[in-house]
Amino acid sequence: MNNYQTYCDAYSKRTGKKFHWFLGSCCLEISKFNEKVSFSNFSSSTNIDDADIIVIGKKLSARDIEFLNSIEGISTKRIISFGICSTSGGIFESQGMLKTVNEITNFKGEISFVPGCPPRFENFTSVLEAEVSGEVK
Repeated sequence: MNNYQTYCDAYSKRTGKKFHWFLGSCCLEISKFNEKVSFSNFSSSTNIDDADIIVIGKKLSARDIEFLNSIEGISTKRIISFGICSTSGGIFESQGMLKTVNEITNFKGEISFVPGCPPRFENFTSVLEAEVSGEVK
């Protein structure tokens, strides 16, 4: 188990909120720099429809955007954009084929952004703790 999974499990127990992870290249980068962190066993046990918090850590394809827009109740969920790829498309040019979280049109809530390539654990936890304390970032 890694520090992300341990933290999310503890956060869920403390707040009652369930996570769904929509993961991509950020996980590979984090794993590459820290062999103690592995996302291979880190899967979302929560169905995306039942999740309170959706963490998006990848560039989104048009199909991903279509899927996220089709989720009933998407506007009531919390979205965390995990890393620069989901926030702005990443540092590599992708010829406009991939999308960012801002293109989830059915989502009307606030999106929290965790900066970095790859994002740091401390930045991720500070975004969640800000939500608990009422200082949403």
